[in-house]
Amino acid sequence: MIDGRGDGGTLSAATLALPLTTAGDRAAVVAAPLIAACWARAVARAARRSGAAIRAEPVVTADYAGVTVECVRSDGPVLRAVPEWFAEGVGQEADLEPDFEKAKAECLATLAADDRWSDGVRRALFGENHPYAIGHDERAAALAATDPDSVRRLSATLRAAPPVLAVSHTDPAARRDLVAALENTSLVAALENTGPVAAPENTGPVAAPESHGLVAAPERPGSPPPPATTPPHGTPPTGLAPESHPANPSTAPTDPANPGTAPTGPVTAGVAETHTTPASRQTREPAPPTTPRPVTVSVPAGPGSAYHLLGTPGVPLSSPDKPAVHLAWALLGGRNGLLDQHLRVERALTYSLAAFSREFAHGGYGLVAAGCAPETLPEVAAGTRAVISALAHGEFSEDLLASAKERLVIQYHRAGRSSRGITERLCGYEVAGLSPAESTRYPDRLLQVTAHQVQQAAEQYLLT
Repeated sequence: MIDGRGDGGTLSAATLALPLTTAGDRAAVVAAPLIAACWARAVARAARRSGAAIRAEPVVTADYAGVTVECVRSDGPVLRAVPEWFAEGVGQEADLEPDFEKAKAECLATLAADDRWSDGVRRALFGENHPYAIGHDERAAALAATDPDSVRRLSATLRAAPPVLAVSHTDPAARRDLVAALENTSLVAALENTGPVAAPENTGPVAAPESHGLVAAPERPGSPPPPATTPPHGTPPTGLAPESHPANPSTAPTDPANPGTAPTGPVTAGVAETHTTPASRQTREPAPPTTPRPVTVSVPAGPGSAYHLLGTPGVPLSSPDKPAVHLAWALLGGRNGLLDQHLRVERALTYSLAAFSREFAHGGYGLVAAGCAPETLPEVAAGTRAVISALAHGEFSEDLLASAKERLVIQYHRAGRSSRGITERLCGYEVAGLSPAESTRYPDRLLQVTAHQVQQAAEQYLLT
């Protein structure tokens, strides 16, 4: 269980997540949006039976699927019932979703609204069999053919993994109540009925919850987790922002690819410096990307328009290169960024532009999406390569770098305004095996990055 804090919002939130990175069943990962939608509806029904006023919504990222529950901050103590609601609603497999066809139709409608522009890039970078390469067409076809029995079976597969629970609340007493509820919840028993659970590890006073993936985290200053490197300028195709389905918390990996977590140990003041990932979340790590160099894709975008896509290998959420990579992409994107200045302002070649990176538990990628006229695609591709080459050779000013740092730090603090955003990102960090201390260090590490480190990151990860 992970504790996070918002900065004065009116809602408290709790996110209960099951890792997809250890699922070992591609069908379950593909069906995750529909499974999470059924989970959210089951939790909402259980909460209504108890008389609680909450909102439950599915959350699916590249690394986990789960449910986020929100309530007004004055009713924060009701969050301690989240594990029980999940066990009560989801544990009754025979009645997982009474109105299954409606749930499936809503899920498919949401999925259809997602764009699919990055699918080809991710398949090329990660390889078709990698879970991060799952695209819109594969997912939509699979969900359309899914029946209630399949969802129940695949739900049990995902629930075999140890859960992660993150809570955003400012009342220490409520947090203590939630820890107590976790220690006595029937959620653990419900999970044990669906598959193997890792044996307890000798990792601290909260060994019982930890052995089931329910990690108690120390209190920490009210700093939000690091933001995703979102496209700072332009209106990219809808689905380029995040790789989450169907309720996209990240769109900013996740951030969009990505999110803070919890160290093992007692609930005490301060920030722990070490973190032990449960053995049950250290298995079945996906293979690294199969393409170590950038890939380019050109796709039509309607009459008289096209998109030039450049995908580059990225870094995982835990990489020490992440701040430098973020800054490299921030220099490229944004109003008056290097790409905008060269392609739009100087040469009038593009009408929309996005440049961003995504970081996940076991990998990442970067993407440039430039909207242009089809006949200018060769010029846009050549111009994009030239700008990235210049970045990799250090051709940018210290003032531009300082502006990029300021922009990312502001985005970091804005990310802490949503309790839901905090808890969903905390779950992402826990799944990646990271300590919440990493999220609090992000601004300082960002500010310490030198121009030479940005140049090196661009040369290593972006240069064609």
